[in-house]
Amino acid sequence: MNEINTLRKEYPRREITLKIIRALPEKWDVFTVMFQNTKDLTQITAQQLFSELKAFKFDLNRRKSVKPSMIKTEEASN
Repeated sequence: MNEINTLRKEYPRREITLKIIRALPEKWDVFTVMFQNTKDLTQITAQQLFSELKAFKFDLNRRKSVKPSMIKTEEASN
């Protein structure tokens, strides 16, 4: 964000948000599509976006850690 500010050009929130989203790796495509379709990009700040990204990453990591235990439970019931 500091690099953007040093250009001394005022960027709209939507443009900053889109720049951040476009810079994400391909594995974040699901998030970016969902985010663009559900949020008002003119209203969200970069900090809100980073909070959303952290929450999404936390949820993905939680799901990865839950799946193996769910599989074991299903196998045990069969």
